Amino acid sequence: MTISVETTQYSDHARVTISGTYDVQEAMRQFTDLVALSRRTGVTKILVDFRRLQGVPAATHKTMYALTIQEEYRTHLESGGRRSRWRIWALPLR
Repeated sequence: MTISVETTQYSDHARVTISGTYDVQEAMRQFTDLVALSRRTGVTKILVDFRRLQGVPAATHKTMYALTIQEEYRTHLESGGRRSRWRIWALPLR
């Protein structure tokens, strides 16, 4: 099973529900898509709910993901994108 992303856009924010089995490469692609959504729609408040995401990523994958999203967001800002406020809603990984 891959990562499934469902996005609901409201007038002042977007809610993104992520489910499936964690895969670092897919997670990095999905973050890139979320930044593009923010840029396209002008939504700057994003609630990410990944309580239904399965699997515990290894420390290396966590680091790769963190570096990727940092670079993606920096590129977004440098190319004229607006600052966004992200909120993460998750249960502790077991």
